[in-house]
Amino acid sequence: MTNHREKRGSCLIEARAVDLGQGSHWNPWLRLTSNAGGACASQTFDRLKPVFGSEQAALAYAAELGRSLADEGSTLGRASRTPEIAKWPLNQVFSWLRTCRSNALTFPF
Repeated sequence: MTNHREKRGSCLIEARAVDLGQGSHWNPWLRLTSNAGGACASQTFDRLKPVFGSEQAALAYAAELGRSLADEGSTLGRASRTPEIAKWPLNQVFSWLRTCRSNALTFPF
């Protein structure tokens, strides 16, 4: 099993690919650990989708997801004794609106 570790700002990214069935199905796994202000906050993503056909593809997906979440700073609230609720990136908040509009234009009722 290949592991990927990367430090980005105050966030440590740990990514893995977990074998689900004799090397034919790989599930991405990700843990983000933020160490800011003397307090530590960690979040594990162990049920990521989709499942990949190769270990390298699953590992690359988990690592890239970790990088984007660390850069946005939206996964973990500021590491403190009173953690904040994670904020969704605006592109995800409004993506469902674009999807509904696109479906309405494509499939008129």
